[in-house]
Amino acid sequence: MTKALVIGYGSIGQRHARVLEGLGHTVAVVSRRAVEHPRRYSELAPALAAFRPDYAVIANETSLHRPAYRALKAEGFGGTVLVEKPLFHDLAPDDERAAPNTFVAYNLRFHPLLLRLRAWMQGRAPVAASIHVGQHLATWRPQRDFRQSYSSRKALGGGVLRDLSHELDYVLWLFGPWRRVTALGGASGTLGIDADDRWSILLECERCAQVSVTLSYLDHAPSRRIAVNARDDSATVEFFAGTFSAGDGKNPERIEVEREESYRRQHAAILSGQPGAACTYADGYRVLELIDAVERAAVEKRWLAAA
Repeated sequence: MTKALVIGYGSIGQRHARVLEGLGHTVAVVSRRAVEHPRRYSELAPALAAFRPDYAVIANETSLHRPAYRALKAEGFGGTVLVEKPLFHDLAPDDERAAPNTFVAYNLRFHPLLLRLRAWMQGRAPVAASIHVGQHLATWRPQRDFRQSYSSRKALGGGVLRDLSHELDYVLWLFGPWRRVTALGGASGTLGIDADDRWSILLECERCAQVSVTLSYLDHAPSRRIAVNARDDSATVEFFAGTFSAGDGKNPERIEVEREESYRRQHAAILSGQPGAACTYADGYRVLELIDAVERAAVEKRWLAAA
């Protein structure tokens, strides 16, 4: 089985480690903290030398993704890499725009509900789509003060636009490249944090002329929902309810999904050598470019066209 090295051992690093171990792989972790794990290293270079992994998962703070990725390359690591989303916290002029055998952890591409919607869309022409995701940040990690988490801190790459960029990835995956975008959002001050906490984004995409996306750290009632209108039908996905419905919505399909199923499917696909729906590095970089355009559109108060 694969030897997997998880870089960063916060909540998402722990999840990746747990899922990989559950799939039968041998896992080691890199963490500056003295965490409890039988194969824990405090630095990357000794971990690579001693553990000799085949697979590396970058799961530290978003602002550290790029340094970790470049350190792997500098150490000569030639295995498969999965970078937690988003790929990086910003754009840099010397970034690669594509990289073989490197993926970004937009695991919702493997979620049975999203796959059901994608199948429904085959042969249909979407006219408009409305997407909303929101959950109050205080409930994300209730065991700690949310104001101390990286999600709350702009300097660490936190903020709802990056934390919930799953929605931006699957918009491009479902509806094709964006042609123009405008947005309102940023840090409202409601939560007492300096990171952005709500966004309203409007896009024109190649395969859908009107796509609206709202992202929020402020919703006291958690919600993740997609509604798509095609010329001949409509469909709705409710992630928290676990339902897909089409037509009048009176008889929704209930699709039971275990919380970590999409993570298992993602790792299994990538490690099989047949990644299928997995988000490539190039796809992940296009999400970064969209994030940058959203922020610029809000500041400049105008529509921005894709380059």
